[in-house]
Amino acid sequence: MDSATSSCGPAGNEPAPFPDSPVIQKPLAVWLLGACLCAPLAAWGDVGHRLVVAQAVKRLPTGPAAWLRTQAALMAEHASDPDAWKRHDRKEGARHFLNADRYGGPKAVPRDIEQAIRQLGDRAFARAGQAPWVVQDRFRDLVRAFTSGDPQEIALRSAILSHYIADLQVPLHTTSAFDGEDPSQRGIHHRWETGLMERYLDPSSLSAEPIRMEPDPLGAPWRWMQESHGLVTGLLADDREASAFNQKGTRGRRRSGAYWPIFRERQSKLVKRQLDLAAERTAQMITAAWKAARSPKPNP
Repeated sequence: MDSATSSCGPAGNEPAPFPDSPVIQKPLAVWLLGACLCAPLAAWGDVGHRLVVAQAVKRLPTGPAAWLRTQAALMAEHASDPDAWKRHDRKEGARHFLNADRYGGPKAVPRDIEQAIRQLGDRAFARAGQAPWVVQDRFRDLVRAFTSGDPQEIALRSAILSHYIADLQVPLHTTSAFDGEDPSQRGIHHRWETGLMERYLDPSSLSAEPIRMEPDPLGAPWRWMQESHGLVTGLLADDREASAFNQKGTRGRRRSGAYWPIFRERQSKLVKRQLDLAAERTAQMITAAWKAARSPKPNP
């Protein structure tokens, strides 16, 4: 969108993955029609999204866990599907982020989609991203799956929901500076969400504590977005300070070995915390969907 680091895939002829979505297929299909939406780099990568669903299943209460503990492998296999859809669906990229800056800041983002469209106009709304509304839709999909009682459908819908929840825990998915504030910071998106995680994260350090209930599942994505956006300034400042130690001659997105220990000291704990939150919030939303479906029990 606003940077050369965005990706814009070719138009595809395949149907939308979830055609019964009340938001994406009805209002958004109208406003996104024909728009080539270029999205930020994929959040967390396949490794991160698999970690999120694995930890989320471990943290589920007994009721929803009865449906999903035997489906953990299927969930992990499909946890990154939404990133793959970008290659065939030009509208998919905008479902993974929300540029709060376009609204004047995260607190100015309306929960009502019609109000958001009026506030920005059709085209600007489409380009600003729709992640919170997508989480709402995927949550409703999961409620329907629990109501249907199909274990594989429940696992698939849970995995897809987890992906968008995890994306909203990435601070750089909430800002126009999604790959830095100037060309000198190019690659910060990848360095933060993938570089730090793959270099330094010990998966066994992620929390497996039981969750508390989410009291407002449909409103929660806006709270997460505000929290994530509040981390952007510090994240970018830490990258600049670490980059001051970058070896001369290392160009573009690359950073030398001197950069990483400093950036790790400043931001690796935050990466772990946001992954923990992604897993916790995925488990909370799965549990809320199970309760909204009247707490069904799986067949023996």
